[in-house]
Amino acid sequence: MIHGDWHRRSIEDPYAILWLDDASRFILSAGEFDKATTEYSIQTLKEAQKKVEEYNLKNI
Repeated sequence: MIHGDWHRRSIEDPYAILWLDDASRFILSAGEFDKATTEYSIQTLKEAQKKVEEYNLKNI
């Protein structure tokens, strides 16, 4: 399972999103954006999914 979350330290800072592996807490994907949007969530989620697929293929 993976977990994603948006974060922003202050109004001046960009929005950051991280996707983590729940078991290992390994960062699968991350990004900083001017806005927290569904499109950016999907974009970074797809990057995280690709990293998981690559890892799984290497360890078959």
